[in-house]
Amino acid sequence: MRPSGTVTFLFTDVEGSTRLWALDRTAMSASLALHDRVLRERIASNGGYVFSRAGDSFAAAFGRASDAVGAARSIQAQLGGLEWPGPSLRVRMGLHVGEAEERDGDYFGPVLNTAARVAAAGHGGQVLLTESVRVMAEIVDVTDLGAQSLRDVPGKLQLFQLGDSVFPPVRVSATRPTNLPVRSTRFIGREVDVSRVRQLLVAGRLVTITAVGGSGKTRLAVAVGEAELYDRAGGVWFVDLSAVMNAADVPYAIAGALMLTLRGADPVGQIIDYLTGKNALVVLDNCEHVVDKCADVVEAFLAVPGLSSILATSREALNVEGELVVPLGSLPTDSVGSAAVELFLDRAVAVDPTFTLRGDDAAVISSLCTHLDGMPLAIELAAARVQVMTPTELLAGLTDRFNLLSGGRRRQRQRTLEATLDWSYTLLEAEEQRVFRALGVFVDGFDGAAVAAVAEISRSEALRIVQALISKSLVARNDRSTGARFSSLETVKAYAEDRLTDAGEAAAARDRHLAYFHGRAFSPDRLLVPDIALIGELRNDLSNVASAFEWGTSTGKWRSAAELVHSAAAAFSFRGRAIECLAMQQRAIEHWATLDHDFTDHLRFIASIALAMLDDFPGVANMLAPLETSNVLTLRIGCLTTLGAFLLSSDRERGTALLERANDMLDDAIRTSPSADIETASTSVYFWRAAAASTTDDFAGALNLAIAAINAEARVGRYSPWIGMFGAAPLAAGCYLMLDQPHKALEILAARPGAILEGLHFATGDEFEALARFALGEHDEAKRLVRAHAERAIQGRYSREANESAILLAELAYVEGDPARAAELLLDAGPARQVGLNVYARGLARRLGITEARAQRVQAALTYDRDHEHGLFGTKRAMVALRAEVSRRGWSS
Repeated sequence: MRPSGTVTFLFTDVEGSTRLWALDRTAMSASLALHDRVLRERIASNGGYVFSRAGDSFAAAFGRASDAVGAARSIQAQLGGLEWPGPSLRVRMGLHVGEAEERDGDYFGPVLNTAARVAAAGHGGQVLLTESVRVMAEIVDVTDLGAQSLRDVPGKLQLFQLGDSVFPPVRVSATRPTNLPVRSTRFIGREVDVSRVRQLLVAGRLVTITAVGGSGKTRLAVAVGEAELYDRAGGVWFVDLSAVMNAADVPYAIAGALMLTLRGADPVGQIIDYLTGKNALVVLDNCEHVVDKCADVVEAFLAVPGLSSILATSREALNVEGELVVPLGSLPTDSVGSAAVELFLDRAVAVDPTFTLRGDDAAVISSLCTHLDGMPLAIELAAARVQVMTPTELLAGLTDRFNLLSGGRRRQRQRTLEATLDWSYTLLEAEEQRVFRALGVFVDGFDGAAVAAVAEISRSEALRIVQALISKSLVARNDRSTGARFSSLETVKAYAEDRLTDAGEAAAARDRHLAYFHGRAFSPDRLLVPDIALIGELRNDLSNVASAFEWGTSTGKWRSAAELVHSAAAAFSFRGRAIECLAMQQRAIEHWATLDHDFTDHLRFIASIALAMLDDFPGVANMLAPLETSNVLTLRIGCLTTLGAFLLSSDRERGTALLERANDMLDDAIRTSPSADIETASTSVYFWRAAAASTTDDFAGALNLAIAAINAEARVGRYSPWIGMFGAAPLAAGCYLMLDQPHKALEILAARPGAILEGLHFATGDEFEALARFALGEHDEAKRLVRAHAERAIQGRYSREANESAILLAELAYVEGDPARAAELLLDAGPARQVGLNVYARGLARRLGITEARAQRVQAALTYDRDHEHGLFGTKRAMVALRAEVSRRGWSS
């Protein structure tokens, strides 16, 4: 008898089965047959009911928690004593209890997802259970594993392990880096495909899922990524290529997904270097419109041996040597219990919780799904209408359109989707149609304000219509920490864009799209330095900004396009897309060079900062050279300041002289023509003079200048992403530490406005907080911060972060009483990006008695280029030391 009401669920899975199948299918089949027999017998003998099988996994329901625990115990005991005919199988298990709906021999409800996630967190031979199971089963022989975050499970769950055997840490999502999108609905009907793709990923490093739009390629790829996540120490990274306008931007999209800051002219090489040595999976989604460039990138990737793999989705294969192709078929529609019908029912209940089957509804839905060729998107669009139409009405409403279709099977399936979209579109009200068409201009999502601007309606009306489109499965909500955002599937977006063009509204909508993002990003007082707040405000809309720029330049709106990319420069640079931004800036500079010299100089100054972010200092000098004679005083000051700053490390005397010239010009301007721009320019001058003072150990003087930079910026109320509160506060913190005032260091870091940190992933001041905690004797908290920094830096995404982490680890070793190890780490660290950290490193070198050796190491690293054996600024050597130290300490990598 199938249990109902409060049910305890047991989920099982064979560890490493994908690899075992790939090694020897015959042997694996023999072992799995024995495994299946044991699980069925033990579950049945303990009163359980097996309601689902997928590959080598079991899902069973029990009326009592104690019976479920007893089944898990007996299964593990029996499996452990078997003589296997093939490979020995180790099974992980998860137990959770809760209310579930039972229908037609299957169970539904969030409790099932939780039970599956609990099982997925375990290791072969391990049984995990939740607090509710432990209490209801009244068991005491458990090991408390603490509160854990499980993917797609709200909040944290207290997990326990049955028994006291020793296993590695549980495989929770927090231990594996990923940016996989969170699924808001159940994954249905593709479990066999998930297993098939995973087996192919063992056999080769490139697998491509091919099918027409709407077939569920993306959903399958995400499900594969979720399954792979626990076995990929390097993470699983999702790259949405539907947002890419130009094929040349494919590498930048990949780098953005990896959160990798690219530097120099070989983005593909840097991506490959980053992935080399990692066991990562990169999902390239929607390759078809940039298939040739994707093929080029993948060919280069496959040419370098490694553990990382690529999973691509496309309407056509990449045609790359070594590619394994998985053509994705339709969902089965052959019965009332088929996957297609299950998908329809699941989505119908999602939009109308009161929906139930009546009469011959099941047979009608099966027929409907057959007419829809078992295409997931078409089925979801139809199911979204159950609030206003019965299954019989749905079938009748679509039949006429299906009768118009003809052609081969592949074209037939594509036209089936087109007909379904046509049908969904014609059922919209006129204003809903107009807004839906306008959504075709957006790239990589939108929010309510953007819809209102492009559709020329109020924000409340925009949200009302977007909600209506969500209920019809034409739009999906994607919650972000910055607020509600929405998106459409690539196929639906392309359809909306076609309708926009057909209606003759495309040009006007794109003009409003450009105007909206220009208005968000640009204001005249941001010409000198963009506001750091834009890093957070625009971080989800960079693809929209790039699209708006392309539209502006292609239609002669160069002023708006150039001002937009100028203001968005910091957001691009700090989100790993500096090279992409620089390319747009250079196009703008080339256009304006003979038309508006002052505006061109502003563009050059911001472009020089992007080049500095890429560590291209010769490029900075070339970009700034024309600004020495600029008509804009603040740009002349900025030019001298920047050039002087870069010379401090290699030619201190000349660098200091340039900074003094800039300071003299600043003093004259303050006396004769004070302005907000002059105040803004002063932050840079004060900051770099503070940096110069710190290099001579004048920490009191450096501190006063750093605070002057902070105060000047605060008076203007405009915060620079490169100077002021961002750079000067950490520098001031470093000076306070050298002056033995750690409390002051923490205070000045805490005083920064929240917008300073929003959207940033590095140089947030955590380095100086860690050092201050050491100085205060708060070693546990300091060590936690150092570890978090090391585990971030080891990913290699940001310039010189490995150097900075090695410095922190040197301080940790020193505090732990291991000066020899501290000295070794400090000599492995090249110069930090942050001036304040270099100041601290010199002080640590003095304490360790290696001042001269450290100075020689830094000076040598300043001469290294990218091809040097130690890498640019010595980061390769620092990374080797960092990985070794993380491994030695047993931290995750």
